[in-house]
Amino acid sequence: MFFGLLLVSTLLCTLVTGFVFTYAIVVMPGFGKLNDREFIQAFQSTDGIIQNNQPLFMFVWVGSIASVAANFDTWQVAGSTPADNCCLRNVIFKS
Repeated sequence: MFFGLLLVSTLLCTLVTGFVFTYAIVVMPGFGKLNDREFIQAFQSTDGIIQNNQPLFMFVWVGSIASVAANFDTWQVAGSTPADNCCLRNVIFKS
């Protein structure tokens, strides 16, 4: 179970990192070319789409946090010490 949660957590955290990275290198420089009024309008429009119409985005964003928390719970319940499971190499070779 720990390994499956670790894979889900890795996938979701990677997706969130990609979203943030893409937003930082593509969207924000484009917004930077706008005047202040246009910037606020564009940012509010983008934020509105994310908050209202993108349940998948919210699932990935919140799911990445929840899956990391679940991983901490799982290795504690498994009966091993944190040092045993803190490295992906140990998880793979002990499975």
